[in-house]
Order: sequence, then structure tokens, then C-alpha cells
Amino acid sequence: MTDERGAKCWPTVFATRRGRVSGLVTIWEGVSTTSMADGHLRDLLADSLTEAGSLPDKAELTEQAERWRAIAVSGTS
Repeated sequence: MTDERGAKCWPTVFATRRGRVSGLVTIWEGVSTTSMADGHLRDLLADSLTEAGSLPDKAELTEQAERWRAIAVSGTS
């Protein structure tokens, strides 16, 4: 989301901030336990949280990743 090297990176695509909220809402709907799509991207969110959890002072994200993986498997919240 913050890599500025790609033509389709978030800082480029949302440089004017136009569409940023709807983009974030779309992501949330894809992982939320109450989404129309039934949260089929929960495991992808867990992968992202695991990766972010390796950053300094972000270890708590790894715990959240484990919770989202469990939710993805169970299909509940």
C-alpha cells in the first residue's frame, strides 16, 4: 500500500485521495465476517498481517493474523 515504485501503487492511484475510501471499504468487505462476499479474503488478510507483524513494534499483528486464519477456516467471527 505504501510502495511508490509501481504504476498501480496506492500512493499513485490515490494521489488525489479520490476513491481511497471506497477502495478501503472494498477491502474490508472482502475480509469482514459480515460482508456480502462472506469474507473469502480472510486468509489473504492474515498473510498480510503476518508480514506486517515482522516489522519493529508490530508483533501484535501476528496474533491478529492467527485470529483471522481461524476465522477463515471456521467461517465465523
